[in-house]
Amino acid sequence: MGTHKGCPYIGHSGHPHPSRKRVDLSHGERWADGHPQGMPLHQHPAPHPTVVTVCANAHFWIPAFAGMTGQGARSCLRWNDGVAGSRMRGMTNGKPIRRIGVHVPADGLSRQETLDLVRRAEELGYESIWAGESWGFDAFTTLAWLAGQTTRIGIGTHIAAMFSRTPAMTAQSAASLDSISGGRLTLGLGTSGPIVVEHWHGQRWEQPLQRTREFVDIVRLALSGERVDHDGKVFRLRGFRLRDEPPRSKVPVMLASIGPRNVELTGELAEGWLPIFLRMDSLPEMQALLATGAARAGRDASAIEIAPAMLAAASERAPETARDMARAHIAFYAGGMGTFYNRMLQRFGWTQEAERINREWARPNREGRPAAAAAVTDEMLDSTSAVGSPTHVRERLEAAYAAGVTLPVLMFPHGADAALIGDTLESLAPSRW
Repeated sequence: MGTHKGCPYIGHSGHPHPSRKRVDLSHGERWADGHPQGMPLHQHPAPHPTVVTVCANAHFWIPAFAGMTGQGARSCLRWNDGVAGSRMRGMTNGKPIRRIGVHVPADGLSRQETLDLVRRAEELGYESIWAGESWGFDAFTTLAWLAGQTTRIGIGTHIAAMFSRTPAMTAQSAASLDSISGGRLTLGLGTSGPIVVEHWHGQRWEQPLQRTREFVDIVRLALSGERVDHDGKVFRLRGFRLRDEPPRSKVPVMLASIGPRNVELTGELAEGWLPIFLRMDSLPEMQALLATGAARAGRDASAIEIAPAMLAAASERAPETARDMARAHIAFYAGGMGTFYNRMLQRFGWTQEAERINREWARPNREGRPAAAAAVTDEMLDSTSAVGSPTHVRERLEAAYAAGVTLPVLMFPHGADAALIGDTLESLAPSRW
């Protein structure tokens, strides 16, 4: 772990007390811009009295610093070399700041609407934006565009697929995006599934766990600036190092994993976990798997970020419509995306429901799609998602925090338009909790 030189306010490996510190901003103090290794405090008028608690090695931006611009707003708050650690917790008006991420919709919005959404998320204090790719626009290009239009909000791939690109190319893209964004990147990786890997990318679905292990190792080695010599079962590389010096030697890596062995591997390798459709009352079992993997590597499992993608739609006018969109979204994954998600729902205790979704989805001419969506029960919705009236949606997010979630990532259901997405964004704004 690298030393955060010149910063007496944040714990790190070179500090005599690498523990939680308090930074008092109530007198209008804020970070100066432009210092690459941490910076002193300077006096400036602050719009609101704020006290922020900064945890050692934490990597996400604190929304309470919303008045600042540019890389200086982040330099002393994220760790210098990207090692993940304790959660950042802020206070505004005596209440804790909610850490919330936003998944950029894959469809349904124009480019301008997407940009407006992301800029508004930054204004409202959302911690990070995330972009996926599946078989649509790629994540790195999308995030590079958005990074150039924002100044503070974190950015993350959710997810970059490990079967569709090499680990070396992923390291190159990550280094580029981290440089463009001023050190705001979290690299979310995942294998995707056999259907996408074989039918879209034309690759054989082989050794996903071994590929994940080697992929992460190579990406980390490349980003460290060291020569990459790797002799593995899946990848063999030698003799090259990243030509351009990365802005950070360690970019945080988070893994999207579903199966038990893959979740254990996440605990062993990654700074964070990116589940989807996570049943909140099953989180202790998942944390046990993460802890098993972390113990193998001698890591602290409590430092692992738990950042589930949660379907989110808050509507005062039509809460049931929002819930029906989420039912259809879950049914699509459980019925139309192979067996991974369906088996996951069964492991969460919804065997009959998952089997019914499969049966209905398989009916010809899509005639079973409405019945498949109807098979997604209220319990399934409320245990995995935050959809309905604004009050109900907030209650579900509070339940997720209480269960142990550290960073919920809002994912809007298929069919959500700009109005519904905007209402949800406003209703759940971290600056208004």
